[in-house]
Amino acid sequence: MTRNIVALLAAGLLIACNGDDDSTDDVDTDTDTDTDSDTDTDYHPLIPEEYRFLWDADGGCETTDGTRGDQVYRYTFDAESNESGSFSATEVWIWLHDGPGWNGDCADTFEITGTWTTAYPDYCISCEEKWIGERVLTESTCGYAYDQIFGLEDPPDEPATSWDSLIALDTLNPNGDQNPDGNTLVHSVVWTDDGASILGDAADGTTVYLGDIGTYPAEYSWYGKMCVVTSEGGA
Repeated sequence: MTRNIVALLAAGLLIACNGDDDSTDDVDTDTDTDTDSDTDTDYHPLIPEEYRFLWDADGGCETTDGTRGDQVYRYTFDAESNESGSFSATEVWIWLHDGPGWNGDCADTFEITGTWTTAYPDYCISCEEKWIGERVLTESTCGYAYDQIFGLEDPPDEPATSWDSLIALDTLNPNGDQNPDGNTLVHSVVWTDDGASILGDAADGTTVYLGDIGTYPAEYSWYGKMCVVTSEGGA
């Protein structure tokens, strides 16, 4: 039975803290990736290797009103734009559920495509790059009705699997210099019959931008996180 989304609140910036590893050869603290004592089972199978020590594998989070929810990471890779003005990206939503254990955690995959646009000049006026196109749910293992997470108040009996979307990058700082890795902001918008839904405030997402403005092909990657409250129910 499809689980409906009943609330969505963005979380704050994810800050990485790297501590010293005081482990010995015969004690595995799950912080040393270079010893034979580590195994794949030490790590959450859905978390990308580069984020093993940055993301909270235990899942669970708290919304601004104190409600417990699931921690959802939106991880984007294989994102690129080319000389023709086309954009494409793969974005994985990794759901780390509140509660003990990892067995119920899951991931859904979206493919995002678009073309360069100068439309929507009033939306994110500081964004230097914008692409308008489509977001398509290509792999669904979690069983969520994304119409609701994207702001549709009265979703249809058959949940949609594609949505009009806009990706906008705030790549330069106020001085006109390119932001360093990790400081470029990504705005991700989806349109439904009920209007536009921003998928997490831009301040909640980080990105790595590889390539100079106007120089293509360019490659991108980013991630953000949200605290989502869900309930069992129909579509």
